[in-house]
Amino acid sequence: MKFLISCYPLVNFDFDVALWMHLLYKSFYLLIEAMTAHGLTYKKHLDLKEEFRKIANLQRSYKKLQDYVEEMELINSYLAQVTEELDKKVLELSAIERVTKEMSQSYRKEEIIDIAFEALKEVIKFSDFIFFDKEKENKKIISRATGYERVHSFDEDSICRRLIKEAQESRKVKIDKIDGKSYIVVPLIAENTVLGSIILCGEVEFAEDEKRFAGIISSHTAMALSNVLTFHKVKEKSITDDLTGLYNRRFFTDCFKKELERARQEKKHLSLLWLDLDDFKKHNDTYGHLMGDKALVTFAGVLKRSTRQDDICFRYGGEEFAIILKGVDKKLASKIAERIREATPVSTEDQKDNIPGLTVSIGIAIFPDEGESERELIKKADDRLYKAKMKGKNRVWV
Repeated sequence: MKFLISCYPLVNFDFDVALWMHLLYKSFYLLIEAMTAHGLTYKKHLDLKEEFRKIANLQRSYKKLQDYVEEMELINSYLAQVTEELDKKVLELSAIERVTKEMSQSYRKEEIIDIAFEALKEVIKFSDFIFFDKEKENKKIISRATGYERVHSFDEDSICRRLIKEAQESRKVKIDKIDGKSYIVVPLIAENTVLGSIILCGEVEFAEDEKRFAGIISSHTAMALSNVLTFHKVKEKSITDDLTGLYNRRFFTDCFKKELERARQEKKHLSLLWLDLDDFKKHNDTYGHLMGDKALVTFAGVLKRSTRQDDICFRYGGEEFAIILKGVDKKLASKIAERIREATPVSTEDQKDNIPGLTVSIGIAIFPDEGESERELIKKADDRLYKAKMKGKNRVWV
């Protein structure tokens, strides 16, 4: 007993609980031996052994509990990882669903690129977003990052130029690292045609999952861009005269209404030119419809060359044409009309046929000075065209 008492202060209570229980078990074992040596009863000895057995069972239970806790920690860690991955998948699926819905309702290229930008930003962390539009003649790159947008020439950025070229040649989504920065390069391909590219630039290396998601968004973007191009081609065809390439009468009705309303809101002038090729029916009857068609095409070229970029030219029907001059008063309208008249007569550019050229008569109406409505202005311009015809043709009447 004295030995036990003298050893008791040596027990370190900072030890692990299992070690402490082991020491306790050993201490009790020594206590039993001491009690036996001093002639203590056997019953008390048995009671002490039973206590030791209980302690040993507790020790084993604690060890099992400790193992169970460690196992649960591993399971919790795995579940947290799975939950994080599922959350990311849900975020991706939500973004893809939104992209599909919004892009299917858009017919503007800029809007589609905005949708793609927002979807990619929601899932992937990047510092810069670059869109290269192959259709643009000047081949500019639109570069975006948080808080700013800039447009710069394709030739000014050697890294982008190289990445875009490689992506379009390989036609595959790829991850690249240049000068400490990471890039995801995505070619936009629809119906085997390269429409452009998207580049994501970041400070941290992109993961394969991010590359895969960028590829999915690019597929939707490319298809939407292809649909927009098809839509505009069909729309352009529906509002364009097949022979001359000018806008047709159907588009004139809608366009004149919109431009008139815009001029009214902005309190600006708008001029309407009404044009008619002189003696065109006689020309057709004499030289045939083929030569007549050539004359109409040539005259359409005169209109395009003689008007400004903002002016809108129409073939109203037959040999009759119309031009909307935005922001133009009577003086400037007369000058433009006279320039058109002087650029005529129109020949078929086939001098060997010895076919005389055609002249043109033009009537002008000015908003708001000479009319407020579409009908008033069209009637005014048409009446003045008739007067130009009556006064000898080949003239402008204001």
